[in-house]
Amino acid sequence: MRAVVAISLLVTLVASSPFVSPASEAALGPESSVSPWSLERITDVVAYYPQIAVDSLGRPHIYSCGATSNGSRPIYGFRNSTGWFLESPRAGGCATLALTPDDAPYLAGLYDPTTYASVHGVRRNGSWAFSPAPGSSVVIDSRGVPHVITARATGMYSFDLQYAHLSGASWIVEDIPGGGGMQSGVFWVDMALGPDDTPHILFYDPNLQNGSYHGVPKVRYAHRTSSAWETDIVETTILGYGWKHGSIRVAPDGTVHVAYLADVSYTGNSSTLRYGIRGPAGWTLQSVDAPPGMKGFNPNVMISPRCGLPRIGYFWLGATGGRSFLLRLAAYDGEKWLFEDIFDMNPPSGFSPNEFAVDGFDRTHLVFNHMVENASALYGTTSTLFYAVRQPIPCAAPSIQITNPPDGAVVPATPIAGGS
Repeated sequence: MRAVVAISLLVTLVASSPFVSPASEAALGPESSVSPWSLERITDVVAYYPQIAVDSLGRPHIYSCGATSNGSRPIYGFRNSTGWFLESPRAGGCATLALTPDDAPYLAGLYDPTTYASVHGVRRNGSWAFSPAPGSSVVIDSRGVPHVITARATGMYSFDLQYAHLSGASWIVEDIPGGGGMQSGVFWVDMALGPDDTPHILFYDPNLQNGSYHGVPKVRYAHRTSSAWETDIVETTILGYGWKHGSIRVAPDGTVHVAYLADVSYTGNSSTLRYGIRGPAGWTLQSVDAPPGMKGFNPNVMISPRCGLPRIGYFWLGATGGRSFLLRLAAYDGEKWLFEDIFDMNPPSGFSPNEFAVDGFDRTHLVFNHMVENASALYGTTSTLFYAVRQPIPCAAPSIQITNPPDGAVVPATPIAGGS
């Protein structure tokens, strides 16, 4: 019931003030009864795997994949003071979204529908320009150079992970240490750039061969220095899920922050959201949100530009029964983790990913797709793509409001053994 009330409140806020400019925002205190989130519906078109990036003015840009099986098309859009602008940039593939230093949207991972060649696209002056380029999982550095994750096929369902970046007119492709023998559907990878524009990569190595485990599954980290790759193991843990259940960001001081799903148990209906930082002595890991329940799915780690403290957006599978997805934000106040429940997707019709981002004004942005079974609908489901934005969390006095605490109002961070 509390979750339903929270959703109603957010919708009411959207009706009166759909988008708040950074200049007019006031940070909420812990005692405030006003919701810090504003929520709005983007479109009811069927959308898959939504992504979000926020530009230098704090404006959100979104992208979602289409599906040829039901005739839906990819969607790109951005939000300004008058509302959302949406378009379908190109059919063919499921892209990843990034922004260039001058705030132009950049898509990687599409393919040309005629030649089936891999292409990237950039939008300037209202139109898209596409050119052949490898890979996906794109990030853009301070010079405007794209960096991507790509792969070399080694079998029908197996491949080796590779990293590539554009140098002049050519793409430089390198193998990622520890990234050999990946299996389709049971791995994930994420990449971020450090303050010196070098790549940092987090990925899940299931150690599978022909569907069977050949060693212990690992969460791995790789960093490209000016001369060579450095790599180590963050943790050994069994996940058993594909999609992107790990996230990496690098703070301005070079500290590496990661978050990932860990300790998945199908029979025990449990999983854990793990967070870690990498220092000179190696990894320090914490269990942020632990069982009961399956927590930590699809995490996005963010670093507050004002406080330098981590926030993690993710969802809790089955929080309110069945296949429900409870979107949640965790914020570290320097001593403990605090939690805020955002939206209860109950009942969904299937996996409904989400993506979080933080802007230069320290606001948290969120895009997610809510799919609900509907036998009378054209494709058996109704789908709504939502956007939400949260006012800044004060550094000294966090305003995280516990709307539906599962295990007590606060779950302290609990250190666990690091990887080796």
